[in-house]
This record gives sequence, structure tokens and C-alpha cells, in this order.
Amino acid sequence: MRENLNSFIWKGWVLEKLEDFSILEGFDCGDAEINDYYRNLAYAHYAAGITEIYCFYPIGDGCSQEDSAAFADLCCSSINLKVWPEERKQEAGLDRFAYASFPSMKLTRLGVDREFHGLGVGTHLLDAVKNYLVQNHLFGCRFLQVDAYNTEKTLRFYCEKNQFQRVPLSKNIRLEERPTVPLMFDLALLRRVPSDGGTGIF
Repeated sequence: MRENLNSFIWKGWVLEKLEDFSILEGFDCGDAEINDYYRNLAYAHYAAGITEIYCFYPIGDGCSQEDSAAFADLCCSSINLKVWPEERKQEAGLDRFAYASFPSMKLTRLGVDREFHGLGVGTHLLDAVKNYLVQNHLFGCRFLQVDAYNTEKTLRFYCEKNQFQRVPLSKNIRLEERPTVPLMFDLALLRRVPSDGGTGIF
């Protein structure tokens, strides 16, 4: 397996742009909504330029996209800083910039095949996506964000296992009434830049 702009090798696995959409026909992650998306809607989203779909499979003799254990969709987005408390901006080092929003990549779907549940594949996939965004140097991207199901299990997966944090929102938004919760991971935690007088991590 040779790494290129459409694929990324991460600790024995390959994160790669999906080429053969027919392999999604039998996908089953145990979630009816995500199953329906990948089986019936993913190609239309890709063809319309809304998302790029990535598959995730282990490196091995003869392994290919047909051996994918999981899939993830990514699209361009941004994080609105207008409602952030000043101390939160300072903590992230963003108070130096007069921007109302910062660039991000949004994880719009993530599904792990049922055969691979309980093996840590979802976390390994997220690690691969984070490092792919940091290391490919194709564009500026400060955050990885996701609208996670507002359930204890899903929030624990993203926040406790994968270090996502809740996106600061306007005070009049009641999260308990929302089906999803906006979360973000600050890619600066992984990204190192040349020293410019002691700033360290951007």
C-alpha cells in the first residue's frame, strides 16, 4: 500500500477515499439511520460535492477497500467564535486573531461494521482522521467537529475516549432538547509548527 493524497496509512490501517460504492450495499453498523445513509444516500452526497467518503481497512496481503471495517464522511465547515467566552479563546490561543470563525473539518457520518464492534476500530479511525488532517498540509484546518447523538453512550465515546469537547454555544440553546450535541477536537493538540520565538504549538 503506497500513501498518496487520497490515502493515509496509520498504525497498520489505511484511511482512503472510497472508490467502489457498491461495497456499501451490505453495510451494517447496527444503526438504521447510518445504514440507510451509506446504502442509499452516500453516493448522491459524494456526487453533489457535499462530502468525501473514506473507508478504513487493515493493511495485509490482498486487503483492499472491500475489507473495510468502517466508513467516515468529511466535509468543510467552520467553528463560530462569536459566542465563545474570552477566557476560552485565550486558552486556545485564538484571541490573537480578529476572526469570527475558524476553519474546521466536519465528520458528518461515522459507522463501524458490526463485525468490528468492541475492538476499538472507531477510536483508531478517529485517530487516523485527526492525524490525516494535521499531516497532509493541503489546507488550514484548526478543528475536527461532529454533531454527536445526544446519548450517554455516544457522548462518552467522543468526549471521554477521544478527547472531544463541547462547542461553546449561545446561552439560550438548551442541549437537552436537541437530538445532537456539537463537539470539537482542537487539532492544535497534534500539530507542531516551527518555533517563532517560543509560541510552540499553534
